Amino acid sequence: MKKYLLGLAVLLMGTAVMTSCSDDNDGPETYLQEYSTGAYVVNSGNMYNKIESSLTAIDYASSTATQKVFKAANGRSLGNTANDGIVYG
Repeated sequence: MKKYLLGLAVLLMGTAVMTSCSDDNDGPETYLQEYSTGAYVVNSGNMYNKIESSLTAIDYASSTATQKVFKAANGRSLGNTANDGIVYG
């Protein structure tokens, strides 16, 4: 009986060790542009029509606007009813 339990314990520990050592590759890195001179625009969504809120970055130096900056940086949306935002840092 002890041999059986010892064999089972070794098998379970071996399985735990082999499954815990996995490669955590989350996918390709996304390039995020830094905006030193510009503005951020919070686009409010609509909860009833399920339109997600988004954040647009306007770069005055290159005269370009980049849509969905928050989603590109964080991998998730702002939700449905974003109203205002604060730039920190």
